[in-house]
Amino acid sequence: MMKYNKGYPAILAALIILLITLNPFQFQFNTVSWDDDFWLLDIGQNIALFIPLGILLRQTRTLSLGLIFLICLGLTGLIESLQSFAPTRYGNAYDLASNAMGGLLGGVIAVTLFKNSPSKSFINLSAVVLLLCWIIGLQSRTEITALVALSPFALVGALSVHQATFGKMKKVLAVFGWSVLCCVSIVSIIPTFRLLIGLAIFLLTVLLARICTRQTRILRIAFISGTFLFLLFLVTWIVIQLRTSEMLGHLWWIQGFALLSAWLVVPKNILSPEKG
Repeated sequence: MMKYNKGYPAILAALIILLITLNPFQFQFNTVSWDDDFWLLDIGQNIALFIPLGILLRQTRTLSLGLIFLICLGLTGLIESLQSFAPTRYGNAYDLASNAMGGLLGGVIAVTLFKNSPSKSFINLSAVVLLLCWIIGLQSRTEITALVALSPFALVGALSVHQATFGKMKKVLAVFGWSVLCCVSIVSIIPTFRLLIGLAIFLLTVLLARICTRQTRILRIAFISGTFLFLLFLVTWIVIQLRTSEMLGHLWWIQGFALLSAWLVVPKNILSPEKG
């Protein structure tokens, strides 16, 4: 597995964000589309999207908050510039600012909640899995599909945050915040229900952490189960697309890349069964 201090998780997160924001990768460089509309919901989603990258930049490279802000500003500048040439998208100054602020907020969260944590590999996993949950939420068109596909990875991420945080209050804040964020992008479910799902994930995580002495076993089962479900949904979707002679959506292979990224950063002890 890749070592957390070499920055690979942050690079993987940046690539996932690029894939999400530039989908469907159609550009017309002879036209420019720029918009100055302000949408509060979009601002919140943009901030949430860049939080994992800010956390990873702080944890994997121990960068200063100012440098994290500049890196995220540069990345979102590239994204907005390319989006301005996309027929189905447009550049936006508010997106530029909110993305950079999301990265900065992620850095602040890392400093506040994960400072001196010896479980940085679990922080890496929780951040990458958060992005994976976002893509699953965007892809899912029904409530059942969203809940079934999202649940195992949501549990993996929440338990990973619990493992990486020290102090009762910090654990509560970190796990609750992660649980709510992972449900933000489930577009097929109304916002109030998304909050209730996040609360359910939080309560289940706290309960499992209290009654189970071997949390890595739960993490292993949830991680492998989530991977199996993803592959099952992918095969089913491919069969449906082939029968209807339609193109397979871009988000499926973006999900696949995010899942591969999670496998690359997963702590070794999660995949290795305990002895004895």
